[in-house]
Amino acid sequence: MPRSRALPLRRQAVHPAVKRAGRTTTDLLREGARRLAASSVDSPRLTAELILSHCLSVDRARLYLEHGEIPPSRVRQFCALVRKRASGIPLQYLTGTADFLGLRLAVTPRVFIPRPETEFLVAEASRIVQERFNGRPVRMLDIATGSGAVAVALAAMHPEAQVTATDISAAAVRCCRRNAAQTGVADRVRCVRCDLFRKFPGGRFSIIVSNPPYVPSADMPGLPVEVKHEPARALDGGPDGLAAIRAILFRAASHLAEGGAVLVEIGDGQASLLRKETFPGLMLDRFAKDAAGIERVAVFSSSRIKAPPQS
Repeated sequence: MPRSRALPLRRQAVHPAVKRAGRTTTDLLREGARRLAASSVDSPRLTAELILSHCLSVDRARLYLEHGEIPPSRVRQFCALVRKRASGIPLQYLTGTADFLGLRLAVTPRVFIPRPETEFLVAEASRIVQERFNGRPVRMLDIATGSGAVAVALAAMHPEAQVTATDISAAAVRCCRRNAAQTGVADRVRCVRCDLFRKFPGGRFSIIVSNPPYVPSADMPGLPVEVKHEPARALDGGPDGLAAIRAILFRAASHLAEGGAVLVEIGDGQASLLRKETFPGLMLDRFAKDAAGIERVAVFSSSRIKAPPQS
């Protein structure tokens, strides 16, 4: 009987940076940026720096102070994350964090990534709190909270605020609780799993705020590859993008305290649609623009109750 020969083992492809010994931060940043640029990733050098700082658990500024060799395990981790980012996976999902108004928040692939545009929603809500309530206790409701970015930021900015954050997603509620705890506002941010106002039949809030899904359904297939990695439920706003926004505005007045306001983030061009509509018990105050000049935040107040004088 002929002697059997052992089959050769298939070798897994190894990134060139791992094959070569003695890799430094300079080497990895150069190679990572080159790989990301080849995949048309925005800001490839910055992205490589952020990935490497995550792998080494150091601030970006310290990367250029690290002149020694990088441990092979960290090199492999860096190369794997660069490959994933080059394939279109958002950086925030790779690092598990997102920056929002100076806060470092936790995110997971099951929650919507906070955007810079939403900082204008928080800024408008904060301005109304200061103008209308002037340090008095306020109750806020954040609908479709996602990671909890809006709720946590408002609680951090206003010690007098008690914030209820809701989302239909259990993963989002867990993420919101985590961010409230690590920001130190867990005692003033209540995270609840529910749809819209369902668990607050008689509750009234000084501020109702929401960054709901507002992408028109027809636009979903054309979204950038990075955005397609996010939960579709957090993006798809129905035929004209206003399905969730209308659902909030049609019911908001019955949950609005005296002198309160309702603020919703909207998409480009949706302000013209909302101007043509009316909502029970609400009057349109204004649309606030973002840094690009887009009408990004719709602000409504009660049409039945006069707001308290500003002091």
